[in-house]
Amino acid sequence: MLQESNYMGYDGFVWWVGVVEDRFDPLKLGRCRVRIAGAHTADKSLIPTAELPWAHPLMPLTDSSMLMFKEGDYVMGFYLDGPNAQHPVMMGILPGIPDRLLDKTVGFSDPRTDSQLKESPRPPQKLQSTSGVGVKIIEFPSAQRYPNVINEPTISRVARNEQIKETIVQAKKDSAVKNAPTTYGRSFDEPPTPYYAKYPYNKVIETESGHLFEYDDSPGAERIHFYHRSGSFIEMHTDGTVVVKTSGDGYEFVLADKKIYVAGDCNITSSQNINIKATKNIVMEANSIIMTANDSVKTYAGQNISGVAGNNIDLGALSSFILSGSSSVTLFSEGTATVQGATAQINPGISLVNPSLPSLLKPPQDVIDVLSDESEQKLIALEGSEAAIDGGANAQNAASLNSPINSPPIGALPEGSAIDTRPIPNVTTPTTTCDGVSLSGGSINYELQLSTHFKLKHLTTATIFAKQIPLEGQYGKTAEEIICNLKALAEKILEPLLKQYPGFRINSAFRTEQSAGGKSQHPAGQAADLQWPDQSTKQLYEKAIWMKANLPYDQLIFEYGESAWIHISFNRDGNRSSTEANKVCSYHPQGWPTVAGRQMAITPGGLYTKNLVLLANREKDKPGPGGTIFT
Repeated sequence: MLQESNYMGYDGFVWWVGVVEDRFDPLKLGRCRVRIAGAHTADKSLIPTAELPWAHPLMPLTDSSMLMFKEGDYVMGFYLDGPNAQHPVMMGILPGIPDRLLDKTVGFSDPRTDSQLKESPRPPQKLQSTSGVGVKIIEFPSAQRYPNVINEPTISRVARNEQIKETIVQAKKDSAVKNAPTTYGRSFDEPPTPYYAKYPYNKVIETESGHLFEYDDSPGAERIHFYHRSGSFIEMHTDGTVVVKTSGDGYEFVLADKKIYVAGDCNITSSQNINIKATKNIVMEANSIIMTANDSVKTYAGQNISGVAGNNIDLGALSSFILSGSSSVTLFSEGTATVQGATAQINPGISLVNPSLPSLLKPPQDVIDVLSDESEQKLIALEGSEAAIDGGANAQNAASLNSPINSPPIGALPEGSAIDTRPIPNVTTPTTTCDGVSLSGGSINYELQLSTHFKLKHLTTATIFAKQIPLEGQYGKTAEEIICNLKALAEKILEPLLKQYPGFRINSAFRTEQSAGGKSQHPAGQAADLQWPDQSTKQLYEKAIWMKANLPYDQLIFEYGESAWIHISFNRDGNRSSTEANKVCSYHPQGWPTVAGRQMAITPGGLYTKNLVLLANREKDKPGPGGTIFT
């Protein structure tokens, strides 16, 4: 055994705590000048920062780079030479809660000068969109000394999920792209970030200039997120959705083959030009190809243009239609070749004008039927709006339906469907009081706080289908009674639901129209239609099952359209008897109509069943993004 007491590792272990005052190591080894408590005085006239010893960092075994030590950090370490205390080593940073800003002229503080701060990294003050040219980063004039925030932990706010509105999470929500246009007048939105971190599961690296990296293991909110200070980011959502956003120009270079597969629809939109060039062939294969142009369609070929159809080729123009060739133009048919027009001229040229010809610039009729404004359920309504009867039957069916509760159950279901037939819990709901609701000055205060997380506007004017409450009330309810009903709905239904399943939006709550043959609870302020954007129908169904077992609702409807949504109501005067079948879903007993191979919305004639039903062929349908997301 070694007996020497001065042998490294056998002498006394001397540890220390200090504050980093300089990280600009001339050797670029990651060393820092550290003022060590007890060993160095705070009086800089006695020991200036420049005379502090350089402390070596302990590198992590999995990384060859240094930890992110910076001025003002409290660090812990030890001396390689024991009591001689001439060779300090930094082992790590001690997080804390600073209670005051420090004087740079005193030791144990960030000593950087104003000129050094102007040359130091700092997060952007704000990002300003330049509409098609990317973003402009507006910088703060200089960095701040550390600690730059007091009375809160030095751990990232994004890791703690605190003061989130002052972080990039809120900035991303505010700058999300809305209503990006696609074909036939439709549009889509940038999916909102599903951030819902729970401490201590979100591992965060946040840099001085504003970059942020997250590896979030929060249960139910697992994400991976890489964010650049310019606003560009890659975010992998809880359900596997990946959102890539580029704040400037985007480039991708592949020096071999590249293959792209999309299992669903593929939408590509540009506000300017789309240029496609191939030095060899461009091959397009589809069930049908539709080209629409507001101006003109031009096709050029260095040699031949050939067109072959197994059935018909229809070419039509509402103004003029010209076929020309510098060599020859041949029209050939093994049957009859017909040239028809209000004017047909041979030799001077060809002019075919026939206003009766169908316009090829229109979408197919089955698509027109789906998108028509006169349709019982418009396209936007298919994402959870105000179908005439919650669930799909139209107003003419109301009398025959009598009541959704009494409608006959559905017949055969698609193979693989799930049915929740568990009995309804025996939940009795006492009458709730309604304090603090009154109209003052002849107006309605939509900022009125109904519950912890919900204001009156969140159930009226700020829903996707916004409505204002008439001052005179409606359908036998005063405005005060309607507000009281919305308050009870928020307290008894929405608050416990938000705690269990955050991230939902309210498509509509209070509505001014009366539907379902006068039986809808929306006009009374007793019901809300909910969706969790970007979650599948199957995930929504699981939430409906939980709501059935745990919430004191009056009526629960798992509804289908283009996607699915949940209609839930609460009656503060006393919910219906628990023996009644108040858990129902909508379904089309004659089967779901199909357009271009895709199952579409419920058509008039839908019926209600007494149990919650998940249709197997609708499990993957997801509602589009948008609206206020409550977290």
